[in-house]
Amino acid sequence: MYITRFRVGNYKSFVDSSDLDLGPGFNVICGQNNAGKTSLIEALDPNINPSPHRSLSTVPTPRTQPELNSWVQISYSLEHADLLEILREQGRQQYILPWPAPGGPFSESNQSQAEIKRLVERVLSQEQFVFRLLREFGPSTSAWKPQALPSFGSYPVQQNSFVHFIFNTDGSLSDFGALNQQVQTDIGLQLTGAFQTRVYRFNAERLNVGVCNFGTNSRLAQNASNLAEVLNILQGNTPKFRYFNSLVHEVFPQIHQVSVTPPAHVQGQVEIRVWTLDPTLHDRVDLAMPLAQSGTGIGQVLAILYVAFFSTSPQVLIIDEPQSFLHPGAIRKLVQVLKVQSKHQFIVATHSPTVISAAEPTTITICRLADGVSKLERVDPKDANDLQSYLVEVGARLSDVFGADNILWVEGRTEERCFPMVLERIGQKRLRGTAILAVSNTGDLQTRDAVRVFEMYNRLSQTNSLLPPAVGFIFDSECRSSTDKDELRRRSRDLLEFLPRRMYENYLLHPTAIAAVANGITGFRDPAVTEDEVAALLAEMERRSLYMCPSTAEIAKHRWNASTDAALVLQEIFNKLSETRVAFDKADHAVRLTEWLIANAPEELREVSDLILSCLPNGPEIPAP
Repeated sequence: MYITRFRVGNYKSFVDSSDLDLGPGFNVICGQNNAGKTSLIEALDPNINPSPHRSLSTVPTPRTQPELNSWVQISYSLEHADLLEILREQGRQQYILPWPAPGGPFSESNQSQAEIKRLVERVLSQEQFVFRLLREFGPSTSAWKPQALPSFGSYPVQQNSFVHFIFNTDGSLSDFGALNQQVQTDIGLQLTGAFQTRVYRFNAERLNVGVCNFGTNSRLAQNASNLAEVLNILQGNTPKFRYFNSLVHEVFPQIHQVSVTPPAHVQGQVEIRVWTLDPTLHDRVDLAMPLAQSGTGIGQVLAILYVAFFSTSPQVLIIDEPQSFLHPGAIRKLVQVLKVQSKHQFIVATHSPTVISAAEPTTITICRLADGVSKLERVDPKDANDLQSYLVEVGARLSDVFGADNILWVEGRTEERCFPMVLERIGQKRLRGTAILAVSNTGDLQTRDAVRVFEMYNRLSQTNSLLPPAVGFIFDSECRSSTDKDELRRRSRDLLEFLPRRMYENYLLHPTAIAAVANGITGFRDPAVTEDEVAALLAEMERRSLYMCPSTAEIAKHRWNASTDAALVLQEIFNKLSETRVAFDKADHAVRLTEWLIANAPEELREVSDLILSCLPNGPEIPAP
């Protein structure tokens, strides 16, 4: 069984969600905080309280009274064997079918017992069923009804004409007859409660499930309140319980096993205990911790694994914001473990990219909030998978860009770290949702692959709404001619800008800054480096025109400290001044030089700040402290 579609109306942030199509396997609902993800999946819980939508669209004036009743349309898909299993579980009961309209695919000539039996057998022999139901709930009502008759939608019906039959526990059919009274029900509505028992919702909160009364029920309650009971029963099957513990250890390597024992001084109860010591090496049951004293997410994971691996029939597991109770590493391992259970459906509401990366979801839906109203947007998972491949190729991760409004691609990791500092502390602007990321290999832009490279980054930024658009590119000038730069700008569709100097490190050739950073490095040298020593080294390298571009025409247009290979200059300075004890590390020392300049000589980086600002959308200035 799985949910194929549902729709929510007049509930919390949803006026009308529109149809949300789901499939088997993993379904991910993502979005920013307060976008409506939790509200959406809450609506699948039959025990939720009404909470009518309130926004300018439904409450245009302070005295307007909103509609009080909320509603949910939901469709359950069952295979033939699933339906028969549910019917057997229900015990011997009477069920109702609408009588088919004349001329339809299931029509019979009259309501004789023989023809009623033939209709029932034909209906129940279908390979697939989709039951479409509607729940309305408000302050004084909570009722289910079919969206249309029949709820499984196999044929047009004859108005106000119904038949009944009994399904026996051995699978046989009996007691066929016609109904004379007018009803608005059928077998799908009668099975609503059974469908709901196969839907589990795991909230983003600590489960108080460590202790419960001893019992013999192996089915986990919807709120997991009898988790200790079902694990105690499972513990009696040594191979299965060993397998369960192997799954727990895979998700939480620090947990070697869980066990279930009677709690001290309490009769008739059982308690889950968590072993962080290997029981094969340390027979110390006294050091096993009660589940209630263990990490927040352990109870949820134990319950999820139990349902996923020890339920005999397909279930729907709804997991809300797993990143709020699980470490990203544990989320990834849990998803990877659950993926092998293809018979179940998983619906995960999250703003964590880890789930999307690990799950290879069947569906991805983005939830967005605007003007107090939540809307849904479907994403093609095939495009998402392609984008994952592109991200790998460019050396980025989904977590780098997930949730950003746009991306500014820059030369390397040094710029990725330094540009945000320069922008905020010199330009007095916030990124406001812009992610600054390093490109994988700008050397490709020297070749005929430049078009492919820009197309790849544009594809990353434009194809799928999971990822934000590229707002621009800022690259080093290097030794490119003006003609080369113009051609690359054209190929980038005018999104590319070049640093006025050869590379970012050219802005860091500041004698005082270099001396200060060198003296802050443990073991650099004794005595301390002086500003004059650094200035003398720079002057000597300038006199010798070291590390310049091959083109003398280009050299003539620029100052040495703007045109030299500043990364090599800094390497030579660090080597000479430290007597080769310390090598220049761009990832560390360039950041330190940037921080010193921001604090002591910010005008040295003003040109960089202005260039970044020119590439970003307009935004408010950072208020003065």
